[in-house]
Formats: sequence, structure tokens, C-alpha cells
Amino acid sequence: MKLKESQNEVWKPIPEYEEHYLVSNLGRIKSIKFGKEKILKGKITGDYVEIDLRKPGYLVRTVRVHRLVAELFLDNPNEYPVVNHKDGDKHNNMASNLEWCDYSHNNREAYRLGLNKTRPIIQKDIEGNIIKRWGSVKEASEALNISGSNISKCARGQVNTSGGYTWEYSYRGFEKVSTEAILANLTRVKEEGKPNVFASDRVIMPLRGTKHSAGYDIFSPIPQDIVIPPNKKVLIWSNIKAYMQEMEVLVAVVRSSMGIKLDLTLANTLGIIDMDYYNNPKNEGNIGICLKNTGDKDVIIKYGDAIGQVIFLPYLVSDNCNTDNDRVGGIGSTTKTN
Repeated sequence: MKLKESQNEVWKPIPEYEEHYLVSNLGRIKSIKFGKEKILKGKITGDYVEIDLRKPGYLVRTVRVHRLVAELFLDNPNEYPVVNHKDGDKHNNMASNLEWCDYSHNNREAYRLGLNKTRPIIQKDIEGNIIKRWGSVKEASEALNISGSNISKCARGQVNTSGGYTWEYSYRGFEKVSTEAILANLTRVKEEGKPNVFASDRVIMPLRGTKHSAGYDIFSPIPQDIVIPPNKKVLIWSNIKAYMQEMEVLVAVVRSSMGIKLDLTLANTLGIIDMDYYNNPKNEGNIGICLKNTGDKDVIIKYGDAIGQVIFLPYLVSDNCNTDNDRVGGIGSTTKTN
């Protein structure tokens, strides 16, 4: 007896098993052995739907259904190695829900959809004020005795609240460096006694100038005026740290007015703040802005003046020349690894 076909369902034979199995654009597998049609349910392995393919004289071959569908129904002109589920549901193997991509895109989508179980999450009150950023749903669930499943549903927009709070997955943002790290930095600066290095126990959080600004202004938390003589430089510790996703970087630049009107540049021309600078063991990720006066007059930086801008950007990596080393230091320490 013929099985009832779903509307717009297209079937294609599975290569090397043409006389035994068909796969459809809706993610279904059909056995056609011995002239009998049967839809196969498959099995779940690591959240993915798999199917065992059999034919006389050959070992059993286990394949993932989403790969089969993509290989037969989706073009892959760039020869990408990964098949991504657009909606994050690994059981939804319809061709319209699949796309070929590289590993970077697949990882970013996993973070965006909250599929990474260790992904940080933000707890807010009903008014939208941030209460705390937790390291994971599990951590928040255990600490507050709130269902982790409900927290995740709230973060995905499936329910409005969980445990009396609203929840959002954490993508990128800024935090104050801990009091302990700030005091340790103050002590270190005083002990080193460098006249061009400035630190304080105050914090001014970054801010975008307008709703369409790409950059977040960083402000001086130093209570006294800072004088930068011509052709001299100063390092100002912001007491701010930034967190972000994998394959993202925070880039520091001077504001256009600083360069045009005050002849100020960054001493390192372009500041690169990596993901693993956050909470590093030396300074906890404290962002330092080093300014150089390229003009012929003193420049005065007052408390609360903008001393630079930072911009979150995605980046790419090559197929080779990479490493698994971990950062062990602060500024300028990417060559110091373990």
C-alpha cells in the first residue's frame, strides 16, 4: 500500500542505496525494500536524528539525516563543511531549515540561539534592570532554585518571566572590575611610581553617544586633571572589563574629535581587546587606554572626559596556523600562554 505523501514533499534516492532508501526535502527517510514502503523513525544520538542504512553484503552504515537532506537538496558552491539548523532544533531536518556554513557561523548561531549549555545569562527585574550576570543557566537555576528549563524558555522568548524575573542570554557587554582588582591595581601603580600611569577607585560605565553609534565611549575615572605634554603618552586605567562571544573582538580607537582637535592618538594606534582578556588572572580584564599627544601643546584630560571609543566586531580565522593555547597575562600578553 502506498503511503500518503505530504504536500510539496519531494523524494530522492540515497546514493549507493538507491534500491533500498529514499530521503525527502521534509527530512523523512523511507525504506522501499522488497517493494514495500515504510517511513523510518531513526534514532537520537547526541541530539541529532540518525538512521541505519542496510543492504546485503555490506556493513551497517549510520548517517545523520540532516546531512543527507543537505547533500541532496541544498547547493554548496563554497564547499562549506557544516550543516546548520537555522532554528536551532536539531530534530527539524527539513531542507528549508538547513544551510551549509563554516564552523564560525555554526558556533555563532549556537550562541545566538542559546544552544551552548554553558552560555552566560542575564537576570533582570520586571522593570528591565540588570540584577546579575550568571555563568550559565544551570548556575542561576541552582542558586535561585528556579527551573533551568523555564529560565531558558524565558530567554528564548517563549514565556515572559521565570521565578519573577526576566532573562536574556548574554552576548556581549561591559562590567565593573571587582573592588579587589581595582585596589590591587592602585597598589601596583603606586609601587611602580610611573608618573604617566593613572589609576583610581572610581568607575564610569561606557556609553554610546546615539542609538546608532557603533562605538562606546570610554571615560576617564581619574578625579584629578591629567596633563599630557607634547610627544608624551599616558596610560589611564578605566576599571571596566568587557565580555563577548567567541569569534568576536573589542577594538579601541580614539574619538574623531580627539585626533582632529587635540592631536591625540592611541600609543598602540589600534587597541585589540580579545575575548580571553576578560577576567584574565593578572588584572581581571581592566581596559587601559594609552594616549599619546602628537601636537605641540599640553592636552588636559579631566574627570569624566571621553578618552576613547571601543567597538565590538566579529573576526575570521584561517584554516591553519591556529593554536589551543590559553592566555595567562594582561595587556600585551598573547605571547605568554600555557
